[in-house]
Amino acid sequence: MAGDVAAALRELIASGEIWGHTWISLQRVLGGFALGLGAGLALGVAMGLSPLLKDDVYPSYMNNTKRIALKTLVALSLAATGLAQAQIAEVPKKVAEREGLRLLIVEFAYYIQPNAALDAGDVQTNSFQHPPFLPSQIQARGYKFSAIGNIVTAPMGFYSKTYKSLADLPRGAKVGIQNDPSNSGRG
Repeated sequence: MAGDVAAALRELIASGEIWGHTWISLQRVLGGFALGLGAGLALGVAMGLSPLLKDDVYPSYMNNTKRIALKTLVALSLAATGLAQAQIAEVPKKVAEREGLRLLIVEFAYYIQPNAALDAGDVQTNSFQHPPFLPSQIQARGYKFSAIGNIVTAPMGFYSKTYKSLADLPRGAKVGIQNDPSNSGRG
């Protein structure tokens, strides 16, 4: 099979047909590039001039930071971790909308990301940490922001593959608990 392809290529080169095919392919590539460039440029200008068009056209799968950068002039961005915090943030979002403010909720997968995004200026607020976590992060990472309010804090759970309830634990049983100030104070 590879020999057939090589033979056909040699024949096209020998007859000179390859150059016509190459020229047609190059024209198609350049034409497609020009068409995409023109459409992209027109759409980019339209999005830059119209915040409403920008919101409807900008793809949601794009990087959160890039998306936030486009919206900071027309919305307040709030970083949240996980589905629960993002769902909780829907309540202040509705209140903000009644007051004429757009609140953009940006979800992050890892707990260190919202503070880093806030420190970098990629978001204006975040809502995901309880009081012991923030001071430990400020000390460890040198952040220059502070808490402006409290949020819902999820309690810690007990999990076991052996016991169905705490009452089933035998007296003197050993359990593991967190030893960091961020999690041990949740109760």
